[in-house]
Amino acid sequence: LENKGARQRIRTDLYRVQTSQESPAFRRGECQNIEVQRADEGAIPRRARYNSAMMDGKALGKGEKYSALPESYVIFITERDVLKGGLPIYHIRRVIEETSKNFDDGTNIIYVNGSFRGDTELGKLMHDFFCKEAKKIINKILSRRVRKIKNNEVGVLKVCSSVEKLILEAKEKAREEGREEGIKEGKEEGRAEGKEEGARKNTLENIRNLMETLNLTVEAAMKALKISPELQKELAPLI
Repeated sequence: LENKGARQRIRTDLYRVQTSQESPAFRRGECQNIEVQRADEGAIPRRARYNSAMMDGKALGKGEKYSALPESYVIFITERDVLKGGLPIYHIRRVIEETSKNFDDGTNIIYVNGSFRGDTELGKLMHDFFCKEAKKIINKILSRRVRKIKNNEVGVLKVCSSVEKLILEAKEKAREEGREEGIKEGKEEGRAEGKEEGARKNTLENIRNLMETLNLTVEAAMKALKISPELQKELAPLI
């Protein structure tokens, strides 16, 4: 997402505009930003606010009326219960405090608690979403697909190549965050260190995610991500 006027940009896991009425959950024209977060700090409320604002900046063209803004959804799927309310899902909308009525500005923020397990569609989905073993996945179609990929190294590499672009974007995001941190400190050294550390953390997280999702060894995961042999030796002790 990019706000050209403010020259700001954010990387997202998924951004889409509903172009048809096939989905029962969303109406045509609605914007959706879905983020999968393992770390709690990646899903703080102010990030949800910021992502929502960036979506609005992209959705409204020059000269268009504010009433043309579409309904927007920022959805965080988090590994833990970030909002700590013990609920499987949280729907956040603005309200008028004095009347308790909705302030209908069209913004919607949803947090899905990935640690929730239960005999509901959402509970089963979260179980499968974070499941490490194909044989324990409840959805039979997904289970067969994951088992096929895990038992076929070529299949693993094919899947990895399909997400390679996203991984490269994530690395660039880490580098950008590092630059911003360094600039804020006003030190050239801080900028360089922040950029390098951000890229390293993101690469380590990608390796761990691939190991957990596809049950790969450290070596196989790094090979699938096309990490250089030199960097593999450097990162392996940190996994």
